[in-house]
Amino acid sequence: MKTLHEVEVTTITGETQKLSAFAGQTLLIVNTATGCGLAPQFEGLEALHRRFKDRGFSVLGFPCNQFAGQEPLSAEGIQETCKLKYDVTFPLFAKLDVNGPNTHPLYRQLKEAAPGLAGLEAIKWNFTKFLVDGRGQVLARFAPTDKPEALVEQVEAALAGKLKPLDSPQPWWASTPSTSVGATIARMLLGLALLLAGTGHLTFQRTEFLAQVPRWVPLDADFVVLASGVVELLLGASLLALGRWRVLVGLVVATFFVLVFPGNISQYVNGISAFGLDTDQARFIRLFFQPVLVAWALWSTGAITAFRSKRSSPSATATPALQS
Repeated sequence: MKTLHEVEVTTITGETQKLSAFAGQTLLIVNTATGCGLAPQFEGLEALHRRFKDRGFSVLGFPCNQFAGQEPLSAEGIQETCKLKYDVTFPLFAKLDVNGPNTHPLYRQLKEAAPGLAGLEAIKWNFTKFLVDGRGQVLARFAPTDKPEALVEQVEAALAGKLKPLDSPQPWWASTPSTSVGATIARMLLGLALLLAGTGHLTFQRTEFLAQVPRWVPLDADFVVLASGVVELLLGASLLALGRWRVLVGLVVATFFVLVFPGNISQYVNGISAFGLDTDQARFIRLFFQPVLVAWALWSTGAITAFRSKRSSPSATATPALQS
């Protein structure tokens, strides 16, 4: 299991230091910027630091100038501003990159352990926060707009040992393997396509979808179309929003595509025209698109990667980590 304690960082005064210097302490790691509109959070971070520091807690501030150039100050200027304006006493470090090709190893590990919204690892803005336990394992990630005073409960839970690391061993279907930018875009496009298809089921394409319901299905055809539309809307929204559970969502979406495949077969066998498929050749070619959709769902969500990892590590079957 990865630990942050082996990572080397540079203090605000220029000394090299390993994070093992904070071993045993619960940490809140924050990328800061004195010129950001969220800079007043320095006060809340300092209050959090002072409230829990005697219980083995510390805030660590890592200045970053990657967001609209909002940290242009030198190390000395950052120190002076944080001290005079916000009375900061928690440790500050040298400026670093949190995104891009020069991402600091600290942030590579943080983002890998705790992807953000929709499963995107990139830091979205200043004052993104990571809660780390005393063993150097990531417990939670918080958005820039999450105010420090709202994190008291999570810090209390971390100090009490009630939160599990996000990279704890867990079922492969609950894992969050890294996915490429291309795969992430593909997942978003698939989610949008399902939202459009679901809307079509319920509204403007309802009649055409009725043509795909196999005659042997023992349910009212209109009910099947409406139910499919609702399911597609839910699955599409899940692909877009539930990045933390994208592998499980990918498996469910792939299963859904398999379950509706008999409708495509029925359309071909019975020669039913719909969606512009007016010839047997067109309907036959359409059959081969369904396996593509299944593969698309599994690849774009990282389900294939997760399954391969499971095969190479078959003992990873513990319960999934708790998250905030």
